[in-house]
Amino acid sequence: MTTDWTAKTFDETYIRAEGLNIDPRVTASDCDAIIQILKLQTGQRVLDLACGHGRHVFELAKRGFEPLQGLDFSEAAIKFATAQGQETGAKASFILADMRELAFEAEFDAVYNLGNSIFYWDEATHQKILEGVARALKPGGKLLLDVYNRDRLVSDLALKQHPAVRLYTRARGIAGRVKRLLQTKKPINPNRLRSTKIWRFNVETGVFEGIMRVVLPDGQTRQTPIQTRLYTLTELRGLLERSGFEIEQVSGFAGEPIQTFTSRFAVLARKA
Repeated sequence: MTTDWTAKTFDETYIRAEGLNIDPRVTASDCDAIIQILKLQTGQRVLDLACGHGRHVFELAKRGFEPLQGLDFSEAAIKFATAQGQETGAKASFILADMRELAFEAEFDAVYNLGNSIFYWDEATHQKILEGVARALKPGGKLLLDVYNRDRLVSDLALKQHPAVRLYTRARGIAGRVKRLLQTKKPINPNRLRSTKIWRFNVETGVFEGIMRVVLPDGQTRQTPIQTRLYTLTELRGLLERSGFEIEQVSGFAGEPIQTFTSRFAVLARKA
């Protein structure tokens, strides 16, 4: 995996194309899971690792959880989150820092990381990040990882390559465009952009590789790489144990028992 693509991708354009287009109900559901799995209590120090523009921090703050901190290495994301925090008066703070160089020592009761967004680099870097998280946690502190089910994603991607499925998908896409053209157009939010992604799975490296295409306000398109390492649960258990953690439970992100078709795993680990 390359190590420089993240700085090129996670900028203001990414926030406007991805973060601002996420349904608030999805964020609320995520926070339900965070609270339930971590058994959060008001007064605990909680860190959102790779917080982006702070959508989960703000939702948790609305529910009375504090003190909350968000950390991200995207200057655009932290700038957006800080401005929104000042506007809403949320009791939260945001830190511009790289998760690969965490400087905390036994400061947090809980850390969570969503969207597989801790695994953008190579395995040595991932272990370094997790070791930094372990240092940042108080004794017995908890880490919640939201990771993609590699088996489900790979099988879904393979199925989409089948000629019959590709033809069906193309027909649905054309029908959807026709429907949108016939509908009354809604006012366009100038802060939001449209994006599409094309994915492939690299069997040799275990990396989910993609290209994100964003339509800019002037009609031009911008293409940036996006990739994330997909670990099996067995691999992830070993990585966490080498980094100073013990896994307490693995479930679906809504708390359901895991199955082959589960799309997201909630991995709860305790600082050993």
